[in-house]
Amino acid sequence: MKTKIILASSSPSRRKLLLQLDIPFESVSSDIDETPLENESAAQLVRRLAEQKARALGKQYKKALIIGSDQVCFSNGEIVGKPHTEEKAMQQLGIQTKSNRKATPH
Repeated sequence: MKTKIILASSSPSRRKLLLQLDIPFESVSSDIDETPLENESAAQLVRRLAEQKARALGKQYKKALIIGSDQVCFSNGEIVGKPHTEEKAMQQLGIQTKSNRKATPH
């Protein structure tokens, strides 16, 4: 019996990356609180969220290989949250363009 692979994410871009490997997997979203902790760096945040997503699904998929991942954008000394709407995304992009500062994905 092959080990089941679970992608602990509903992200279309992460799904697309894993599909390139041409191996069967299931994409499952885990319901965790993604709020950054006080004084948490962007790198610490993505590591913590990736681990929490995988662990949350580990209870349900005990014998599966679970891949947890996350990313955030860091700009102007701050973690930039998910926009959730097209309007908010355009605002964030506008802020990045006008400030002429670099946005760094983590």
